[in-house]
Amino acid sequence: FILSQLSSYFKDILDNLEFRNMSIDALGRYALMYSRYIEGYDTDETISIWVDRSGEVSAFNGMNIGKYNHIQIPQKEQIEIAYSELVKKIEGLPFDNIRCVKTMITTDTMGRIYLEIFINFKTDMYDENGGEVLIRIS
Repeated sequence: FILSQLSSYFKDILDNLEFRNMSIDALGRYALMYSRYIEGYDTDETISIWVDRSGEVSAFNGMNIGKYNHIQIPQKEQIEIAYSELVKKIEGLPFDNIRCVKTMITTDTMGRIYLEIFINFKTDMYDENGGEVLIRIS
């Protein structure tokens, strides 16, 4: 019910975004997150909406609304090739449980667009939590 009300209330804002997840915070509010995907890649253009128990919107965060409205990925094939080569190289390393945790389109402080890839791994050199590597493909 809450999702349908929010979808109609925020229709213009949420029009190009996809529902990502919903949780309940420590205050009992519903926390809903929406995100823009471009050609299958997640972006940092997200909107978070908090709804209290009475159904009122108690908080809203949309820092990057419209950031990628006119973005296309002309080198998608090159990115996929670079990504698969990266995975092959990583698979040859002496790590356990290597997995891509997240990929996301974002920008640096100069406004240049790149793809962030977060890779999680474990080795004997690290504690049981392992480590995480951030790789940027621009």
